[in-house]
Amino acid sequence: MPVTHSARLIGALAGLILTFGLAVAAQEPKTVEKMILASYDGEDVPRNKAGDQYPNQGAYNPGRDEGGEGTLSLDGRNSIAGKSLLLRLTKGKLYLQFNPYQSVTREFARDYTSNPAAWRYDTYNRLRFWIRLPTNHPFMRKDAGYNIEFGTYVKTIANPDKYSDETGGGHFYHQVNAPATGSWTQVIINMNPDHRRGDDGHVDRGSQAHPTGEGKYNYFDCLTRFYISEPYIAPTSYPADFRIDDIEFYHEPYEENEDQVRALTATYIPAADRLIVTWNRAKAEDSVRHVLRYSFQNIHQIGWNSATLCPRGIIFPSDKGFGMVYNTSSLPLKQKSVVYIAIKPENSKLFAQIEVPLTRQSSGRPRAREANSSADSARRVP
Repeated sequence: MPVTHSARLIGALAGLILTFGLAVAAQEPKTVEKMILASYDGEDVPRNKAGDQYPNQGAYNPGRDEGGEGTLSLDGRNSIAGKSLLLRLTKGKLYLQFNPYQSVTREFARDYTSNPAAWRYDTYNRLRFWIRLPTNHPFMRKDAGYNIEFGTYVKTIANPDKYSDETGGGHFYHQVNAPATGSWTQVIINMNPDHRRGDDGHVDRGSQAHPTGEGKYNYFDCLTRFYISEPYIAPTSYPADFRIDDIEFYHEPYEENEDQVRALTATYIPAADRLIVTWNRAKAEDSVRHVLRYSFQNIHQIGWNSATLCPRGIIFPSDKGFGMVYNTSSLPLKQKSVVYIAIKPENSKLFAQIEVPLTRQSSGRPRAREANSSADSARRVP
């Protein structure tokens, strides 16, 4: 049967509606539950129960081309709030290891939160942290790759192996692309890693909501050791100052697209009024475009159709890798305190959202304080 003009028009309209509309409708405000892992506002770098710094910088290993030499301290000159963790790297690469160890046995990351007794199992479905890369550092990956590896280990909770990080679970990788702009980058890790050790690199394993097969315990309940590293990129000179702040677990109460939007980051550069957003797509979807909308209200609460299409906000996937980048100075951000960015693959009704503070105080979360020193306040803008 021949395809009529009307049928073609209906098909085109259906494609436009899927791309630009008919996402999840407006929803009621919901409470976000949080559990702080580290705010770095104390007197000294935290330590684990074995007496080692938590985190510690992994030792320099030129044979494996990983780790580095440097010192860790707490510093209040540049932070999200209060103080931040400062790694002054003098050789090698970033490799911050969060080892929840006693002298012999190995525990869980939740044992090091601000209130372990109040931890609620199968509740926290995100981990957020902030990172500030040094300006004497390659800007970012522009080939759809990543520069930061957030590595995780998970193990069973019922009858756990006290001498292992991963018995009954495994080792996963979240691949993050953060720009070195002199500003802070917010990173959101969900329960859908980009890779599992031993897997084919072109295959998505899918959600690891319950990676040990224990229905009562989710990915972050089972989390033991984790690390933040740069496996393929090193600073262009030394010393190089890396900063970390405000690591927290939280519960995202709205249904989001976790399979097609993950390793989500946002970096706001005030001096240039520029916003850079990065994330990873599903590996098999080489032709699925992603649509970005923005609002100065929570888009889950107002609905996708009430948000505004971002300037040049339709992003095409690269055939070189799975990373996606949105880099703009065209959003009307001046004199605003916060912007919400939503990302929706054109073949999905669900989107993922990141809330980006633009001022010192926004939604109860202070924006990064910029340092006073000329070296610390340097900016690099593409």
